[in-house]
Amino acid sequence: LCFFLGSLAYPRRMAKAIARRRGLDLLMIQGSPRDTFSSVRKAKGCGPSEFLGLYKNASFICTDSFHGTAFAINFRKPFYAFCRRGYEKKSSYHSRIKDLLDILGLSDRLVHPNEPKEVDEEIDYVAVLEQLERHRRISIDYLKRSLLL
Repeated sequence: LCFFLGSLAYPRRMAKAIARRRGLDLLMIQGSPRDTFSSVRKAKGCGPSEFLGLYKNASFICTDSFHGTAFAINFRKPFYAFCRRGYEKKSSYHSRIKDLLDILGLSDRLVHPNEPKEVDEEIDYVAVLEQLERHRRISIDYLKRSLLL
């Protein structure tokens, strides 16, 4: 499953290579005008429940979207998150993705166009979900304290 908001060619090429190597069909949730005329099969009429269903049932996810990355993690899917642009700057489009992946120990899943890589190791979602739960508790505690002030 692919969901790209940016227009870089590299993530699309890598998604095709992953699909070919793993024997998977490629399905695109169209987020970028670049994909309008591509030959890749597209998800049509994709509302919120269909969008989440595609993520839930995906075998592998390639995305450059923060929310796409978060859904991949929450559904415990193998994935790559790609930088869509501005990857050379500290305050770039991918900073939320980078921060999320760093917190969860998934930094190796962020792919820069100028640093091609592929990680074939499975994701240890037990460790990831422990970190995610810990950070959720911290956030909820902060909100509770803030609302009581």
